[in-house]
Amino acid sequence: MAPACVDAAVRAAAHFSAGPDGLSVAEIGSGNINDTFLVSSSGQAPFILQRISRQAFSQPEQICANLQVISRHLPPQAVAALVPARRWLVPQLLTSHEQGLWWCDATDNFWRAQSYVANAATLPGLTSLEQAREVGRGLAIFHRLVAAIPATALQAAIPHFHQTPHYFKLYEQACQADNQPQASALTHQCHDFILHRAQQLSTLEDAKEQGELHEAVIHGDPKLANILFDNKTQQACALIDLDTVGPGLRLYDLADCLRSCCNLSAPDQTPEHNRFDLEHCRAILSGYLEQGRPLLTAADHYYLAAAIRLIPLELGLRFFSDYLTGCHYFKTDTPHHTL
Repeated sequence: MAPACVDAAVRAAAHFSAGPDGLSVAEIGSGNINDTFLVSSSGQAPFILQRISRQAFSQPEQICANLQVISRHLPPQAVAALVPARRWLVPQLLTSHEQGLWWCDATDNFWRAQSYVANAATLPGLTSLEQAREVGRGLAIFHRLVAAIPATALQAAIPHFHQTPHYFKLYEQACQADNQPQASALTHQCHDFILHRAQQLSTLEDAKEQGELHEAVIHGDPKLANILFDNKTQQACALIDLDTVGPGLRLYDLADCLRSCCNLSAPDQTPEHNRFDLEHCRAILSGYLEQGRPLLTAADHYYLAAAIRLIPLELGLRFFSDYLTGCHYFKTDTPHHTL
């Protein structure tokens, strides 16, 4: 990360910290969208500071409004009562010295701070089926906690998030854009892959429109990197990166979680070597049903397989469309990163 960004984070951290003494700011995480920092200072518990991408979130204030709704419904004492058998934490928003839930710097960067979940860490990958079951339990616990919040109480921080027909329209627009990257065998393969599956893209949205599937409050991005495990018990103890929390189908969360956790290939593996591991899928679903069986309807069970196929395709659409339009949405290391 450029020193200028770290310097900006230090200036932003000062608006949320107790004072300048011992102020330390370190980049953490490997997210594709926002910049995340761990802030420490004398006389104050460490906290998480994030610079929210305005490219991804056109109204970042809505993120804070959604998190405020979550915090009001789930203060720490309520969470402890609802999940008595294990440690479970919901990150809380911190207020700035200006008494706001965010702070904008001179160049209009949007910064917000949240409480830090100590003595916990994410996993770089799953190494056992018990870890997979814990992933499922953790996602179900989150769904249980937010189940009493009406989906209408939150707004979509990203309009049309996970609505695959919308991403297909953006893909079609990207195909007509000027200054596209030079066509290659791989881009032709991607186009063919998408077009051969175009008829499947509206399956879940059609079921929602027909009243078979219903919206609830969901996390929106429950990949393995967004699940914290307690250092002592090795149990899932929090879902983090709550920017995408909002109304949606629980199947979106389940399928996205499975997409993230059941591909055991190395990140730089070529596509033909990727595979969806059924053992880990069964373990995650088993853990989810232990904690969240009543949350799923017969229609959820029926459409689960379709969701598992659809969500990776949706993410592929988003990456490929971003590649075709110049890689402005996702963070990239090379011009072909999102390809």
